[in-house]
Amino acid sequence: MAHKNEEAIPEVYAAFAKGDLETVLGLCDDGIVFHVPGRTSFSGVHTKADFGAWIGEVMRICDGTFQEEIVDVLVSDDRVLVVLDHHFQKNGKPEQYFASHLWTVKDGRFSEFRELPDDQDEFTAA
Repeated sequence: MAHKNEEAIPEVYAAFAKGDLETVLGLCDDGIVFHVPGRTSFSGVHTKADFGAWIGEVMRICDGTFQEEIVDVLVSDDRVLVVLDHHFQKNGKPEQYFASHLWTVKDGRFSEFRELPDDQDEFTAA
């Protein structure tokens, strides 16, 4: 039996892959903050209100080819760690990086997101 906090993970990533941001954000608390490290045009702290603009910038940079493959999921009562392989095309060239997403769960909803790249320089370059 899956942990209760693990159940929403396939749904949130499947919705994201289809561009269904309404479903993604529907699983999040209204006060969620998204932390994206680095020195990129989309790095920083984002809110639910600017999620679409932030993700739109990611998709623009990779001409809509951005994909995430779940490698592993670790859960506890208030956190979910999702290990991912990211791949996409940028300027017609294949790119790839590995990162983890740390989700904080409060009252059954995602309340915080942190992107944790395996290699910060590789993440920033990609």
